[in-house]
Amino acid sequence: MIYLDNAATSFPKPEIVYKACDYALRNSVNPGRGAYPIAMDSARMIFSCRNTIKDFINAESTRNIVLTKNCTEGLNIAIFGALSPGDHVVTTVLEHNSILRPLHEMEMRGVDVTYVEPKGDLTKEILKAIKPNTAMVAISHIDNLVGYLKNIDTIGNSLNPNILFLVDAAQSIGHVKIDVQMSKIDLLAAPGHKGLYGPMGTGFLYVKEPERITTFMVGGTGSESANPIQPNFSPDKFEAGTLAVPVFHALEKGIKFINEESIEKIGGKIHALAKRLYDGLKEIDGVKIYSLDGEITSVVSINIKSLDSGFVADKLANEYGIATRSQIHCAPLAHRFFGTIDTGMVRFTPGYFTTEEEIDQTVLAVKKIVEEN
Repeated sequence: MIYLDNAATSFPKPEIVYKACDYALRNSVNPGRGAYPIAMDSARMIFSCRNTIKDFINAESTRNIVLTKNCTEGLNIAIFGALSPGDHVVTTVLEHNSILRPLHEMEMRGVDVTYVEPKGDLTKEILKAIKPNTAMVAISHIDNLVGYLKNIDTIGNSLNPNILFLVDAAQSIGHVKIDVQMSKIDLLAAPGHKGLYGPMGTGFLYVKEPERITTFMVGGTGSESANPIQPNFSPDKFEAGTLAVPVFHALEKGIKFINEESIEKIGGKIHALAKRLYDGLKEIDGVKIYSLDGEITSVVSINIKSLDSGFVADKLANEYGIATRSQIHCAPLAHRFFGTIDTGMVRFTPGYFTTEEEIDQTVLAVKKIVEEN
């Protein structure tokens, strides 16, 4: 199999990740509850993962790192916990449903949302959309449809401190360096199972000022257990219930793999593979490639003539052994912007373990499909 669906989940994982998950599954229990050795070891695994994430994004403290089951959960905590009726939010049409749907829910509760289209300088358009009652700017760092890299440094450093800057790092973390303090990010959500090479069911939310975010879910924490009210300190404020020690221990090893290889090396290879694919596909008559300003990071999305994207992805998988993603990609506003809401797109996302030979085989496979149809 040629796996080109790393935007959905990275595959394969580094061997150290598999081994860590197996080890922790055999050697962990509920963390933060018991005081006996194996429970304390489990709590240390969770703290170590939290600390590794802190260092990876240059957060101020481990208290700023909330462990979640995915990026979506982190975005929900941020959006529902920060906004109130009468607030205004700036976002873009390029966003994933993990931002769009919570914002739509908040619109029904009285929040005003501006959806900026990338028709010019997107950074300037985002900043121009700010109003006196703007409470949040919520954007992805790289979108999952065409891979456009937004200038989070300029945006974050241009915002009034009263405006929360929420960044969805699902498609950037692990191959593009992120420094939350340098970019003046208030809230950063990320999954563990994509660019961080962790298992599915992991993620985190960075919260710069936990006191500005209300509690999203309540329950057992192992702290202040006699109190009927959820603890008001982070991360306990946002982490109700038992944390999944095995997968978070494995996530830490995924991040350590990145540190050992270096983000520059990983990002350089992934971006070069995507550019190689883009260059090969653009030479094929009948292939339409979607991008903004011709920029290619880690995502290459196409359509072939008038063929449905699902049909193309099916042929790639069943006739050529190439795994891609098709249809709407949980980004309906972006598809309307590009005029592909009916056909969808075929999305190719190489990873660090993809080879140049696999990219070249993919170009040949697409060429054959074009010729046959």
